[in-house]
Amino acid sequence: VSDRVNALALSPDNTLLAIGTGRLTHEGKLIVRSTDEWGVYDPLPAVSFPREVTSVAFSHDGQWLAAGGGMGWTGVWSVETGEALALGPTDSENGLFFHAQADDTVSGLTFAPSNNANLVSTTRNGRILLWSMEELGLSSWQQVDRFINDMTYSTELERLAFTTSDGAVLEVHVNDLAISPTTLPGRQTDE
Repeated sequence: VSDRVNALALSPDNTLLAIGTGRLTHEGKLIVRSTDEWGVYDPLPAVSFPREVTSVAFSHDGQWLAAGGGMGWTGVWSVETGEALALGPTDSENGLFFHAQADDTVSGLTFAPSNNANLVSTTRNGRILLWSMEELGLSSWQQVDRFINDMTYSTELERLAFTTSDGAVLEVHVNDLAISPTTLPGRQTDE
């Protein structure tokens, strides 16, 4: 890898390593390597992002890979085929969709631990977003007044825990993410 590494994720079966690279003002890449010989994984050889890739996550069954980064771009791909799954508006040939304003960055991604039905993403500007993998869209979201660094999903699928830049740990019940997705302020597709 020839650029700064910002994020890593190992597939559940330990056969693939996802690597997020890039710098704040430059293009980033999602690179997937096979762990047996560290070669490029053919279905997903490399995916370009407009800015750095800051978070990567495999689903718990290894079927999906998500990556997010600068300018609010996120992508979800089938690990088997490399096919993109657009969960939001997209204008990218790589299947990337955006869910944050252009001045925001994805800070965390995680799939629901037992069923892959949901993907949760967070942004540095305090957005928590719940995406439905079944309905292919945003289910709900919430804005918090803190810079979110990272997060995790509880095993019983009811709670999310977040770390913030001021050292706090926040907990949110998934059912409390009840703001309608149609009210999510975002950027226009022509940007």
